[in-house]
Amino acid sequence: MRAEVGVPRRAAALGINYGQVGNNLPSPPQVVQLLSSLRIGKVRIYDVNPQVLSAFAGTGIELIVTVPDDLVLGMAASASQALQWLAAGVRPYFPATRVTGIAVGNEVFTGGDEQLKASLVPAMRNLHAALAQLGMDAYVRVSTANSLAVLATSYPPSQGVFTQDAAPYMAQLLRFLADTSAPFWINGYPYFAYKDDPTKCASLLLPLFTLLVFSLLISLIYSNATQ
Repeated sequence: MRAEVGVPRRAAALGINYGQVGNNLPSPPQVVQLLSSLRIGKVRIYDVNPQVLSAFAGTGIELIVTVPDDLVLGMAASASQALQWLAAGVRPYFPATRVTGIAVGNEVFTGGDEQLKASLVPAMRNLHAALAQLGMDAYVRVSTANSLAVLATSYPPSQGVFTQDAAPYMAQLLRFLADTSAPFWINGYPYFAYKDDPTKCASLLLPLFTLLVFSLLISLIYSNATQ
């Protein structure tokens, strides 16, 4: 039997994903102006678009850039390719643009490409080595965005378990993240969880960082879904 108490809380920082698939989109400077007015402090983009990177210069907004899936195999096979991508796509804008993270691939471990899965961590290692070579490794972390589907059990967080398919890859990933002090990233879609089961209010609020949950049985405090 588990007893829990939920307490609303305020998030320390708010971030968004900045996609550019669409038409009649505002220009990068207009987007930056809007985000600054809303006090958005963290942004993820899905490439290394030069216009976007330039627009964020001097704003202090933390930026995560992305290595698309189709570049992962090449970076895994070639350290020089990882260095070339970083030197051409990120280094010219750093540190004026506050790049703090590189997301390698997107939800790779829940896809069907086994070669891509096996190449992900080697590509991340080569990127981290390239950051070190350019003197950027103390400021920029390398990780990957995972789907919540990598978890066979996700609630409560202390009882979380990876799926059998994801577990072997996750062991390699977690070792790399621990060795480099990098974060574990999750793409959370709380609306879909709420839509499937509206009674699970606590598991909805955890990804939104708006609830503290006290588990009286195991004496743990959760401030978000990944703790």
